Amino acid sequence: HRRLSIIDLGGSPQPMATHDALQCVTFNGEVLNYRELRRRIDYPYRTDGDTEVVLAAFRARGVDAAREFRGQFAFAVHDSASGRTWLVRDRLGILPLYYHATARRVVFASEIKALLPALESDLAVDHAGIEAYLAHRAVPAPETLFRGIRKVPPGHCVRIDPDGRVSVEPWWCPRISSRTYRSAHTSAVAWTAA
Repeated sequence: HRRLSIIDLGGSPQPMATHDALQCVTFNGEVLNYRELRRRIDYPYRTDGDTEVVLAAFRARGVDAAREFRGQFAFAVHDSASGRTWLVRDRLGILPLYYHATARRVVFASEIKALLPALESDLAVDHAGIEAYLAHRAVPAPETLFRGIRKVPPGHCVRIDPDGRVSVEPWWCPRISSRTYRSAHTSAVAWTAA
């Protein structure tokens, strides 16, 4: 794990486990409202950083806890009791999160090149990803330019079960509301995301 640490430099090493070692988190980013969440979540805190708040919130509410986080983040939580691993990305996908999952293991990172040493086979180009890039100058999540390497879509969670099954589900969707504005000369509709 490598992360630019800003809060609680000495006290928040990662990966970080819960006090009973049942869940473990590796976290990148910043949860701006972590102090408020810390006051609301009953947990035996040992650090002053946002990493442990993410861990405590996940332990209390699972993936639904991410709905309360304000900021930019990408994190993984492994639960040793269930054998499941979750990869979670912030609402707008500010921080990237790539992964490669097989029945034997899962590897994840914030950059594709960090996954390369862990791949079991040679890296191959994904032709659908190339087509998307050439058509739109971007490859939409969950695809990438490389076969077998996926990215967690913004506002989504990837759950990896002990048998290697992977499921991708949204934990957040923008609420769209429309309002019509009229004046003597024009009419316009404004869309806002809540």
